[in-house]
Amino acid sequence: MTLSTLSNEQIQATQNFRDAFSHIAPPRRSISACLTSEQEEALSSYRAAFNLKPKDVWNTAQLPSNTTEDELNLLNDFKSKLDKEGTLKNEHDIEYATDVRLLQYLRARDNNLEKSYAMFLNTLAWRKEEKPWLMEVVNDNIEKTNADARIVGFDVKGRVVVYSSFANAGKRTPRDVQVTTASVLEKSARCLNAGSPGNVMWINHFGSRHKNGFGFRDCNPAFCFSGIDIFNNHYPECLQVMIIVDPPSIFYSLWAVIKPVLPLKTQEKAMFVNSREVEKNRKTFDELFGAELSEYLLKRITLDAS
Repeated sequence: MTLSTLSNEQIQATQNFRDAFSHIAPPRRSISACLTSEQEEALSSYRAAFNLKPKDVWNTAQLPSNTTEDELNLLNDFKSKLDKEGTLKNEHDIEYATDVRLLQYLRARDNNLEKSYAMFLNTLAWRKEEKPWLMEVVNDNIEKTNADARIVGFDVKGRVVVYSSFANAGKRTPRDVQVTTASVLEKSARCLNAGSPGNVMWINHFGSRHKNGFGFRDCNPAFCFSGIDIFNNHYPECLQVMIIVDPPSIFYSLWAVIKPVLPLKTQEKAMFVNSREVEKNRKTFDELFGAELSEYLLKRITLDAS
């Protein structure tokens, strides 16, 4: 979609959505796992404008079209096992155990139910300790934001699209990365629409030419593994693609250390982009995100490039 093909209602709903989910312009909002009332209202208006419906907690008819009959049977077996074993102890466990989420656990373990169940139990133990549904990165710095990771829309297949930038992130310890990542993924699940594949497209601007971009202080394997741990172990198959914009040369040394220990599926989720290759990026982004969101992202990337 381009601006010329959107109705006035859709243009306004899109702008309101981005404003509500941004935390850069004053008032600086925190990055929280929950939806604020402003975000709930903006999301509802966006869905109404684009005729979208929220994904039900358990409605296999709303799963993505590539879900196989075998996977549907395994999903029912997974759900039955959770019920039989009394695995879900509280409302937060129940909220987490959606059909989309369980499908992701199955796919992460090549549709092996026992391995998927063991992985799910490990995450429930982590969730009990960490309480990710309450996580928050407070942007209380008057001069700059502590972190920058926000939902900016949906791609052409209905996936949630996240944009983050080192240029706007002041706090960057491994723990900060974990909390930011988990908070955004929790919130993304609350924005899921019926028919969506259920995973996230993430654009991560490293800002090699920006004074606050990724640099020597960030070149610690623990920094990257902290985020990878969240994706791989507690939100498996939730990431569709990580688009890495303008990584500095020093990053590739770090990538050389990290890449060999990652599963091949995880390695293949990384896409590297040079912000100066505007027309090449436009073609790629138009195909992934549609013209309107593509244009927004290209402008945002340019702003954070230097």
